[in-house]
Amino acid sequence: MDDLSEFIVYADESGDHHLGKIDAQYPIFCLALCIINKKNYINHITPTIQQLKFDFWGHDNIILHERDIRKQELDL
Repeated sequence: MDDLSEFIVYADESGDHHLGKIDAQYPIFCLALCIINKKNYINHITPTIQQLKFDFWGHDNIILHERDIRKQELDL
């Protein structure tokens, strides 16, 4: 197990990656990375997100979608 990383890496993209035909309405491309220490993820991030879900919805069987958050839409 010593050869495994102590970090988790999340990568996500947003926008139009097609450079051959750029969308004039949304001419943006963004690549974002988040590098998290596994101990912080286990001990702090996961419990905090679960608590938020229980506080807001009363359960943790909900998936937080970026589009819903950005557009402030709820699909319960």
